[in-house]
Amino acid sequence: MHGVFTSLMHGVFTSLTLRSGQQLEALEQRRL
Repeated sequence: MHGVFTSLMHGVFTSLTLRSGQQLEALEQRRL
């Protein structure tokens, strides 16, 4: 169960990081 929980948290963290990165790119493009 611990391995499943760790993989699940890693997936959520990765998705949040990618999402925030896309938002930052959108803000920079809007600035230009």
